[in-house]
Amino acid sequence: MEEITAGSAAGKKGITVRCGWISWVACGVVAATAVAAPPPPARRPVPAEAIERHPGPDRFTNHILWTEAALGGLKSKDADVRARSAFVLGQIGNPRAQRALRRLLNDRAAPVRRHAGIALLNLDNRRGLDEAKEALQEAPRWVRYYAAEALARSGLEQARGMLRLSRFQQEPYIQRCIGDFLIAPPEKLVAVPAGEDEEQWLPEDLGLLFIEAGNILAQESDAHFHLGDYDAAIRCNEAVAFLDPENVEAWTNAAWLLWSMNRDDEAVMMYNRGIAANPDKPDVYFEFGMFRFARKRYELAVELFKRAAQRGARVQWQRMVGHSLERAGLYGEALEWWAGLLQRFPGDPIAARKLQEAKGKQNK
Repeated sequence: MEEITAGSAAGKKGITVRCGWISWVACGVVAATAVAAPPPPARRPVPAEAIERHPGPDRFTNHILWTEAALGGLKSKDADVRARSAFVLGQIGNPRAQRALRRLLNDRAAPVRRHAGIALLNLDNRRGLDEAKEALQEAPRWVRYYAAEALARSGLEQARGMLRLSRFQQEPYIQRCIGDFLIAPPEKLVAVPAGEDEEQWLPEDLGLLFIEAGNILAQESDAHFHLGDYDAAIRCNEAVAFLDPENVEAWTNAAWLLWSMNRDDEAVMMYNRGIAANPDKPDVYFEFGMFRFARKRYELAVELFKRAAQRGARVQWQRMVGHSLERAGLYGEALEWWAGLLQRFPGDPIAARKLQEAKGKQNK
């Protein structure tokens, strides 16, 4: 179908990369068999794949100048901002953040306490042990990854015991990661001092800092995608969505990967979370509609495509309402949609052709 454009979902042949994000060029399914299997228990030498699946600990360590802004975020009245700031500080690796993070261990919001605990362990401070353990047991999947990483990085035997006890209570992806971490613990975080001649972009406000931090994780997601580690790519996109909920591609990339692995229920939840975070943007409605279209749930797809159209979707996306109505056998409604689309976009050749085809079918 020539009307399906990049960003849609029904017969995927490959991907392109746009600004660190996965961009669809056609629709379809990613082979779940490409996901790496958990490594067997082993002693040294460390399997190369256990290291390859988990990048070095330098996600944000060369952004030490972000420390002051993130420390300011810990004082925010918004619990989400406090949690995001704690997460970023835990990835920068600047020990100056320890005192402020310790105060958050008594925060009323559980996500804030958990991210503060994970951050403290990353900064080699065992005070975060209980909160990291809680995160490993109760937090969303993507947070459990960072909790396991921090517990392993701490080098504490108590932390390793927690990982061993919880490993097989976790879902397969977290099981695999814990196995990797027990074999090859992550390196200690060391913040890189900014040299006099070294330019480090300093965001003007916390919102921009979170967006830039999300861009770094988006690049990590892209690397995992090309290695075939789709669970890790999903985890990175969930972290991006946590830092920057208005980044619609984080939600839709994660959802697409989930349903491409036949995890449809999780994909639906991801799309709905993305819509809740971006109710006035057409993107998530459209991508959700393409999922329904690919699964041949055409009437559900119609409603989602219409919602995208109501929010100013581009003409290529609005065409999918007509296509879905035709697939659902609702030819009269399809004719009305093509006529209305041609009125809104008088120069659209596809709408003109489809309208003539619909009229021809009606006259037969």
